[in-house]
Amino acid sequence: MNNLPEGNLSFEPLTRILYGAVPTKPLLTGVELRVFSHLTEPRSAESLASEIGSHPDNTRLFLDGLVANKLLYKQDERYRKTPLAGAFLVEDRRRISATR
Repeated sequence: MNNLPEGNLSFEPLTRILYGAVPTKPLLTGVELRVFSHLTEPRSAESLASEIGSHPDNTRLFLDGLVANKLLYKQDERYRKTPLAGAFLVEDRRRISATR
């Protein structure tokens, strides 16, 4: 049985991104690289880059783009997923908290 997202979350922000020209690629790349699933706790760009095998500076720029699209939060150079990303973009919601 699949766990459904919380009833008070709207898919509308993701729809807006999917229909936009620029934000679509970062969203799809983030899903493909499992960025949202890797952010089980706040992490630095360097830490995530090491895990997914990417360049640290490019990863930071990419994550900043996801912050601009309101899919991640950034505080003290550490990134964490928003509740929206946690609810709809994480590979296995049973293991990963939506608000971390």
